[in-house]
Amino acid sequence: MKDLIYKIVEGYEPTLEEMEGILSLNEEDAEFLFKVADEVKKKYFGNEIHIRGIIEFSSYCRADCYYCGLRCSNKNCQDTEWKRMK
Repeated sequence: MKDLIYKIVEGYEPTLEEMEGILSLNEEDAEFLFKVADEVKKKYFGNEIHIRGIIEFSSYCRADCYYCGLRCSNKNCQDTEWKRMK
């Protein structure tokens, strides 16, 4: 399994069967996978990753946050649900 993980790091795209194997790794191989994944992360992003995300459950707007494309004052928004609920 370690050889497969190294191949993936180098750009290899695993087959469906190989992915099934990765999803059912034993504890030792899973620890190895996490270690390699951490090394790849550090290579591209350093020691810090800032995770941000917006979870949209609907396009109903109540706060009109300036950064949000769904804000009710955005007249170019394609979704008109907020117009009906306002």
